[in-house]
Amino acid sequence: MPQADGARANKQLRLQRAAVEKLKCELFAVDRRAQSSYITRFLREFQRAESSSSLAEVLAEAARADVIYIADYHALPATQAFAVHFVNQLLTQVRRKQELVLCLEAFYARHQRLLEAYLSGQLSETEFLRRIRYEAEWGYPWSGYRSLLELARQRGLTVFGIDCEPRHNLRLIARRDSQAAEKIIRIASERRQAQIVVLFGESHLAANHLPGKVQRRAATAGLEVQQLIIAQNVDELYWKWAAEGEDRIEAVRLAPGKYCVFTATPLEKYQAYKRAIERWQAADDYGEGEMAAAFYHTLDTLLDLLKINKYRHRLKRGPEQLLIEVWPEVYDDYDFTDFAALLEHYGVEAREIKAARQRVQSAGCIFVPRLNAIFVEAFNLVSASEEVARFLAAALRGELWEQARTSYPSPLDRFTATTLDEALVFFASKLLVPQRAAPLLLLPELSEEHCKAWAQAAGLGQARLEMLSRFFVDHQTALAEAINAAPAPIWFDEITSSEGTLFEVATRYVGRLLGERIYQAHSQGEVAVAEIKRLFSADFSAAGSATRCYHNWVRRLSRP
Repeated sequence: MPQADGARANKQLRLQRAAVEKLKCELFAVDRRAQSSYITRFLREFQRAESSSSLAEVLAEAARADVIYIADYHALPATQAFAVHFVNQLLTQVRRKQELVLCLEAFYARHQRLLEAYLSGQLSETEFLRRIRYEAEWGYPWSGYRSLLELARQRGLTVFGIDCEPRHNLRLIARRDSQAAEKIIRIASERRQAQIVVLFGESHLAANHLPGKVQRRAATAGLEVQQLIIAQNVDELYWKWAAEGEDRIEAVRLAPGKYCVFTATPLEKYQAYKRAIERWQAADDYGEGEMAAAFYHTLDTLLDLLKINKYRHRLKRGPEQLLIEVWPEVYDDYDFTDFAALLEHYGVEAREIKAARQRVQSAGCIFVPRLNAIFVEAFNLVSASEEVARFLAAALRGELWEQARTSYPSPLDRFTATTLDEALVFFASKLLVPQRAAPLLLLPELSEEHCKAWAQAAGLGQARLEMLSRFFVDHQTALAEAINAAPAPIWFDEITSSEGTLFEVATRYVGRLLGERIYQAHSQGEVAVAEIKRLFSADFSAAGSATRCYHNWVRRLSRP
């Protein structure tokens, strides 16, 4: 009788394995990433086990670890459910550290503020998922990740998003490991008594992938980090132990600090992945996000031209961060009424919202530092390049979110700083769209004709038109006098201290003129990329700093 039972069990196992292989063939025909060297490296490392184990043994070893990796098979909610159960059990272990922190791949590091707002109840679930573009950026069943965040709420755990773009390009996957490792070590350095639980895709857990990068960075930082890796439902391990009649085994030990637990069969795992693929293919919004992708590509192109590595460039002000961690959000699925409500919620004044609306109507998009977000109604490469340049300047200066600049030491500093920003965005747009026309040069004999065109386009009256005409021709002389503490002409003070359209027209013209000069000098090798990068990150908080910077650039580029 036992032999008959064993034969039936083996036959069922063979049938199940055949069904899994057939399903894998179907899936891998759609998703060829499974055959990549990155993933096969993980599978080779997790083929053999030393012995069977138990969840109690895994918990006992986890209690002594500093960083615990739990493999996440994203499409299978059972893997997230195990993480919830394991963390709950880990919190009862007497030998564990004082604090437990969750680090999740499902959320980008740049979404940290939104994640914290959701956990604190300031953001509804619907709005949270919409603003992090959950379906477009992640797309796996939400229920498992909701349960993890609910656990964090109930147990008072801190949660960090630690992933970054690009998620769908295996050639660049090592960059994601590097950025996640950077974040983990920063958390470990700041929270010496914390135990860090990392939920990341299984293929990232090969020894030389994420854990190896964390270990190397820990050594550089002078930290001793004991790591534990917990894989889930590895096929070959499941088949081996099931063939030996131990299909209900909890876990196996592969090596010191390395385990595999079993929470689902291979058939359940691949069926879940198949359902995820079918849902993506059937989704009505599968093609959404094209304008967001275009903006991110534009920003990447600008960074390449400026030789800035977003995965390595450290921001100098505020908390130590990499540039990729403050990547802007792109709102291309909001209408402006919704976006205006969002701006109002974050304390943006009505006049600024009105100005934003006008900018969107004229350019199709706008970058808002207070939200670190780009709102877009229509994509135009010239406008897009200007707005990503505005983001880059704000990011490199540490002027995002509540640090967004709202004041300057003097009206003249405000005017010259704004003019320099206009020069930078014009320069950036010329880098990306060289065929863009240069601004009109207002020679004295043509000043009235050209100024009238500018003023009429902006809806300015005759008195201000005459003031602008004088300003466009003589502003450099007036600026030099102001710098030398000489009394400035009344028309110069009135324009530099103005608000609204007059200020915008004046700074935009003068800024674009300087931007064209910088572009021409850069093209001829007279202005190095390093100088442009310094201008992007220039600090204009000291009195007179923006004015001197502007004046120095004008004098330098006005020489014959």
